[in-house]
Amino acid sequence: MVGVTWRKRGELHRARAGAEVLLAAGAINSPHLLQVSGIGPAAHLATIGVEVVHDLPGVGEGLQDHFATRVAHRVTRPVTLNERARPWRLGWEIATWLVGGNGLLAFSPAHVGAFLRSRPGLEQPDLQFVFTPASYNEGGVTGGLESLPGMTCGVWQLRPESRGHVRAHSADPMEAPAIQPNYLATETDRRRQSTASAGHAGCSRPRRWLHFGGKRRCLAILARVRKRCSPIPALGARRCTTLSEPAGWARTRLRR
Repeated sequence: MVGVTWRKRGELHRARAGAEVLLAAGAINSPHLLQVSGIGPAAHLATIGVEVVHDLPGVGEGLQDHFATRVAHRVTRPVTLNERARPWRLGWEIATWLVGGNGLLAFSPAHVGAFLRSRPGLEQPDLQFVFTPASYNEGGVTGGLESLPGMTCGVWQLRPESRGHVRAHSADPMEAPAIQPNYLATETDRRRQSTASAGHAGCSRPRRWLHFGGKRRCLAILARVRKRCSPIPALGARRCTTLSEPAGWARTRLRR
């Protein structure tokens, strides 16, 4: 039987399978490929015009990922990675790394990390904080650093309860699937992320950090987060992001 069909330079190729096919295309592509191949929830496959080979409702369900809140601070001294990544300086940093293996390119994205509990009584930490001496451009794209000096504190829940899904849009394997991580769908996730985000306020209080300037944009964010949990999803376009660690995309146990 045909195990795999793929397209290369516009030409279709097929490989036969004598026993089984192991699919390892990641948490997004794996359920997508299964669905367009006819393996997945029969009701959904019918809506996109895919012939059902095996009705497996769990394919594409159970998607989970870490939702992170970031608070950026302006820094009054040119001591952050933002300045070192500017075009004229970046050339020097590249040369430094090529010669000695150090400099900006040898830095970890996060310089400080901490595991904390959101409330007393928990057996193990449920939150992770990180700090980096850099701040990102509006939109929160990692790697797009701002031109002015800045630093960022980030936090996320370690074991989120919220679950989303990955679903094919059509029978065309080249069309991107619908990805719905469903962040902060449960009250527990909202409460813990609210507690964690409010904790960001402490980042600017220690006296040793007084030379770091006033907070930029974070006061408005923290005020909304402290007021109630429900506004948190609305902050995603500005200072929230994903860690891009999707998992739990399919429950593929065959039913006998």
